[in-house]
Amino acid sequence: STWFNEEAEVFIRQTLAEHGVNFHMGNRAKSVNKEGDRITIHLSDGGVVDADILINTTGVKSRISFLDGSGVKLNHGVVVDRRMRTNLDGIFAAGDVAAAPDFFSDKPGMNVTVASAVSQGRVAGAGMAGVQAEYQGEIPVAALNFFGNAAFSIGLNVPSVDTYKTVKQVDSSGKRFKKLVFSGNILIGGMFVNEKVDPGIVAWLIKKHLDTSPYFGALFDRTQPLSDPWLASLKIAKP
Repeated sequence: STWFNEEAEVFIRQTLAEHGVNFHMGNRAKSVNKEGDRITIHLSDGGVVDADILINTTGVKSRISFLDGSGVKLNHGVVVDRRMRTNLDGIFAAGDVAAAPDFFSDKPGMNVTVASAVSQGRVAGAGMAGVQAEYQGEIPVAALNFFGNAAFSIGLNVPSVDTYKTVKQVDSSGKRFKKLVFSGNILIGGMFVNEKVDPGIVAWLIKKHLDTSPYFGALFDRTQPLSDPWLASLKIAKP
């Protein structure tokens, strides 16, 4: 999973399996038949699954074929800069069709969420009105609440170990997991399962590119109480 990996994914899958969820990993649906209210799914490994409801969640793909030959630069979507401008003067793009620079680099990528569409639309609209504004780039976030458990992932969580520093703590008996990822002393990602954590504080620290090295112990050991006293010790404004 791009959102949850390592022990975090294992704990999530174990919990779901304990509540009757079956997983068919590395498989794909070869065919789907429906007779009356019964749905039968034939899998690539020869297995068969009977279901009442079939949900297809294979992702989102932008409809950009009509732009072929137009001169607009394409890369899975319409390539734009941080002002949501395409390579052609006076043409902007935003939302599910826009391949915008991500938060951590200038590399164009798709972020098909409502929050991204709103942020990009505001920047594009400002640009069309002659007001300069820039899109900061969305930080990937996932949050799950399931059967009394909670999981939260944010930022870059599957980086190269040669490039970034990763610290983590695992409690298999309690299905608890936490991991922080740093670029130098800058927090760039975090992953938590059944840990008390303030998502807003973690997101804010990532967005501000703060040097957290003097406060690493507090950040890792006391993630949830990162509130007024801890922020005051940083001598920085509250989020």
